[in-house]
Amino acid sequence: MKLRPSRQRARKQYLGADEQDVLFQLERLARGKPLLLVADDLQNWDAESLKLLTRFLSPTMGEAFPFLLEMHVIAVQTIEPYQSTANPRERDALIAASGPRQQLARPTRSIFNDVLIALDVPFDQACDEGETAFDLTGGHLALAARCAKRMREQGPGFLATVSDSDEFMRGLLSDRVRLLGSVGSGSLAVLQIAAVLGMRFRRAEVICAYGGEAPTVSKLLRDCRDEELIELSEEFGRFIHDLFRLHFRESGALDEASIHESISDCLRSLRPGDYVLRCRHARNAERERRAGIMGIHAALEWERDGLAWRDLPVDVLGAIDEAGRTATVERFVEALDQSKCGRIAACIEILNGLPRNARSLAAEADYIKAASLLSARSEDDRERAQAMLEAWP
Repeated sequence: MKLRPSRQRARKQYLGADEQDVLFQLERLARGKPLLLVADDLQNWDAESLKLLTRFLSPTMGEAFPFLLEMHVIAVQTIEPYQSTANPRERDALIAASGPRQQLARPTRSIFNDVLIALDVPFDQACDEGETAFDLTGGHLALAARCAKRMREQGPGFLATVSDSDEFMRGLLSDRVRLLGSVGSGSLAVLQIAAVLGMRFRRAEVICAYGGEAPTVSKLLRDCRDEELIELSEEFGRFIHDLFRLHFRESGALDEASIHESISDCLRSLRPGDYVLRCRHARNAERERRAGIMGIHAALEWERDGLAWRDLPVDVLGAIDEAGRTATVERFVEALDQSKCGRIAACIEILNGLPRNARSLAAEADYIKAASLLSARSEDDRERAQAMLEAWP
């Protein structure tokens, strides 16, 4: 098929091989028949996937891929406060570009018996205990499904033994893990670490922070998946519901600051360049000095990317301030500006005036000096830069 030049340009605008592969597969499926795309659990989507779905709705993309103009999209999400959104900014951009929206309310008390019946609770039991079940779950479907399962297993009268919703929720979630037997305590610890990491977490970070053998921790994660508490892929895990994440974060036996400290140590090798995340965990671990150092690295990374360091997240700016490092960041940024303007001597003088009491910051300073010297293009400066960099192992 030969495309018009404008359409060729439009297709080239859209990107990487993975995205084009998705589009071409959808285009193939759409040949000769209407296409309906269902995007479920939108609140858990990553930012890049949300951006791609938003592009599907743009007129320019429709010109490049005409089948998109005929494709219908149904996007479904659970809204706050029932579940938090992983990437609200990208989600809001998608909503702004989309068509009609319909918000579905939770099941009301008047129809909750029908909800329990749909979840296979016997008719008589649903009618007798529906009011209590609604009081315990508040009509929340994630809890209703688990409540219904317990009702079926325990039979009529089970809910009469539950004194209040907090007790029921604790039992509903914690008992499911304790039923795993000897691995129950380990599973609870793994779930607490995962909960501190967030709604979506990297398996490698949980394994590292737990401190056990990788096969053992992987088995604990699979047990939690089989109990329908989390979902797992090869690289990531995700809590089935934010309610579960909050529960295990608050009810675990481990000290949360210690978890953050373990995660902070793990990120040094697992995600060394993610300075914002490393700063946050160091700060939550009450390691003020380290959090400040990571904050400085984050500030320099933003400046190199053309972003103002004062636009860093508030908690990272707080870590820099709490460590008394704001002036250090300002001096580093001043040195970068001098280097960009070709004022090599001024750049080096500023950096030489900084204290070298943190190894990683000393390395940053020498890197900026070397880059500045290399920009001068003289042989002497090149040799000075090379010697400066070779001094670091």
